[in-house]
Amino acid sequence: MAVAMPAGLSLAAVNFYREIYFLAVIELGFSIAALLLWNRAKASTRPRFLVTCFTIPTFAVISYAIHLPETSITIFAWVYIVPVLAYSAMGPKQGFYFSAVFYLSVGGQYFMKFGQVTGYQDVGAILNVTVCSTALWGFVHAYETARFRSHRRLSLLATTDPLTGLNNRLGLESLFEQRTAASSDQGNLMGLIMMDLDLFKSINDTYGHECGDEVLRRVATVLKSCVRADDVAIRMGGEEFCLLVACKDKAQLLNTANVLRERLQSLHVPFAGKSIAVTGSIGAVVMDDDYRHLSELLVEADRRLYRAKANGRNQVVFEHQHEQSIA
Repeated sequence: MAVAMPAGLSLAAVNFYREIYFLAVIELGFSIAALLLWNRAKASTRPRFLVTCFTIPTFAVISYAIHLPETSITIFAWVYIVPVLAYSAMGPKQGFYFSAVFYLSVGGQYFMKFGQVTGYQDVGAILNVTVCSTALWGFVHAYETARFRSHRRLSLLATTDPLTGLNNRLGLESLFEQRTAASSDQGNLMGLIMMDLDLFKSINDTYGHECGDEVLRRVATVLKSCVRADDVAIRMGGEEFCLLVACKDKAQLLNTANVLRERLQSLHVPFAGKSIAVTGSIGAVVMDDDYRHLSELLVEADRRLYRAKANGRNQVVFEHQHEQSIA
């Protein structure tokens, strides 16, 4: 967009001089729009959307300029920028389809405009333009596809706990926003469950860290079994885990927390000929008028978790004392 502003102003000046006033006004407006969107994009949380909003009108201006009888053959040089803009704005899949449609459209316009004009039917020249356009398109497609896959893989690695395969704390905020929005759309409440393994340090001290790692992997499997596909299990760090659960009411969240506690209690991890018993202390909280933000939910769930530990471990604390479940 920073390049588009001076380019649009230059072309507007040229077309005013050539008395192609309507196109000049469009290009002037195009430059102003580029300036406004450039300022917005720097502070926006959705820069790709803004770039797409800029790119599609850009292609429309190019198509319109090609269509005008006053424009010269050199206008077709602008088609080379189409894949670059389309892929960077829309991503590999949408960029590919948009570029294909645009090239077919421009090819049709070329033959409609110059098909009967002597000097513009040279097969070699047309082949050169076609090969160059296709080569540039192919390069951009290969580059953007590889970049997109690398970015997705790096994002996955950055937000995934390598030991358990669960999400890690780094992606908690974005996951919370996504699940909260989805839960609201479905008419559900957003629940948060914090769970900490009881006496986990003694497992590491007694059997070694290899045993502790195996326990954590088995616990992660239990967590996954307690929630639906749309819910999220997260390893917060060490032996502490978190669940984001959509629920119809508080009773359903309490039931999920109790199921988790019971399955942990029944878990026995085999290691070096021994069976390692596992239990967990759990704090659960529902997003409501008292707890609206993730930070508030985490603090309250953590407070309830430690109350569960103080009360004897291997239990769920949910809101008031009479609503907790004790083993």
